Amino acid sequence: MTRTRRRNSRTVIPLTRKKKVAGNSDLTAMFAGLTPTEQALFALLEGIGKFEAALEPTRHFRAVIFGSARVKPGTLIYEETRRLACELARHDINIVTGGGPGVMEAANRGALECANRKVLSFGICIEQINRNERPNEYLRRAYRHRHFCTRLHQFARLGAAGAFVVMPGGVGTMLELALILQLLQVEHLRDVPLIAVGDMWEKYKRWVVESMTSGGYAQFDEIERLTLVPTVDEALPIIFSAHERFKIRKAG
Repeated sequence: MTRTRRRNSRTVIPLTRKKKVAGNSDLTAMFAGLTPTEQALFALLEGIGKFEAALEPTRHFRAVIFGSARVKPGTLIYEETRRLACELARHDINIVTGGGPGVMEAANRGALECANRKVLSFGICIEQINRNERPNEYLRRAYRHRHFCTRLHQFARLGAAGAFVVMPGGVGTMLELALILQLLQVEHLRDVPLIAVGDMWEKYKRWVVESMTSGGYAQFDEIERLTLVPTVDEALPIIFSAHERFKIRKAG
């Protein structure tokens, strides 16, 4: 009979230790000790992983642009983002954003203003119960997510053969930057530029280097995968160079 114990006024039932069956992996033994709900979630995530592994690598170069939803038209960040997306669209580079206002709107707007009909302006939108943010009006293709984890996954997949550009932003932008930096660190993404534009990211990178590398929590070359540039003018040649490498790989 399994004994229970009390923890913080709740009943805790210890997981039953199962004997390891000959030929079974440690993962199988662990799976057997999960609750039905945990087993279903585990199976779902495992299925998603198998589906992802079966997908062909993307054959499209896209620039994924992150940044604040709070900047307004006419401000420097908005207009510079708009100009960046415009120049990229003129080179037949699709633009991907979070589909909302601010920097996202500026990038989608710049793409449509300067692109031919082949260039797509993507919006990877998120439902938010605490904000009344609607998708911006400059999208040619939009996706809606209820959860940030699936949204972040789509950002990474759409930009897996392209480039990521981080404009000034807040907590959400920092989350997106950190995700792409980690995927580069563990080489789930390869030969993909991660470019941060503006002074605020210089301070961020300095803090990361001073705090993480000095403590042994990260290596300096891993942090160097984040490229800092002061303006979009310095970001453009980095993206164009990556685009040329992509076209060579695709032709081969």
